[in-house]
Amino acid sequence: TVALIKPDAVSKVGEIIEIINKAGFTITKLKMMTLSRKEAADFHADHQSRPFYNELIQFITSGPVIAMEILRDDAICEWKRLLGPANSGLARTDAPGSIRALFGTDGIRNAAHGPDSFASAARVRCLKNILLLLNVLYQIKAYDLEMVTEMYSGSCVAMEIQQNNPTKTFREFCGPADPEIARHLRPETLRAIFGKTKIQNAVHCTDLPEDGLLEVQYFFKILDN
Repeated sequence: TVALIKPDAVSKVGEIIEIINKAGFTITKLKMMTLSRKEAADFHADHQSRPFYNELIQFITSGPVIAMEILRDDAICEWKRLLGPANSGLARTDAPGSIRALFGTDGIRNAAHGPDSFASAARVRCLKNILLLLNVLYQIKAYDLEMVTEMYSGSCVAMEIQQNNPTKTFREFCGPADPEIARHLRPETLRAIFGKTKIQNAVHCTDLPEDGLLEVQYFFKILDN
């Protein structure tokens, strides 16, 4: 089944994972992400008619969440039992050792989520287009949100290239990150020829030799898995 740690409990993920492990679950996949409003609406489609729906969507998109695939016999029922009642106040009375009792605040900010049935568990697992934060590629800067949006706006092509000192040589071949600067200083480079703006600059290239292996592993091992 799917276990989702909500924004209010991400800081407690270590303690929650310990509880999950002690309950006999195996964590087979784990991913941190920030849901867009559309992704959150897809995820909580069954709550659309509820009066708290808008508040729920606003909350679940307010910060990062952690999604896990967890495995054991009767996983859906056992995870729901471990979560406790949806209302954290009620959980503290009826299931004081549960995750929502320990880490939740109310019926929305209740630390974690789990599917109610096999059908909803399957639907959650099939949600697409949720990306890992691209910290492997870009450190946090003012324009990173635009950069991330550009990265998932359509298909891209990733290549592993080899040569003597490939990082330096290919970086020079790409040219300056800003295509306008590239057109003035290095008009023959890829970004000068194909780039539009500093965000839409045609190509990404590894900047540091020590990052090369990390980025190759990200695209050709981590994403493949």
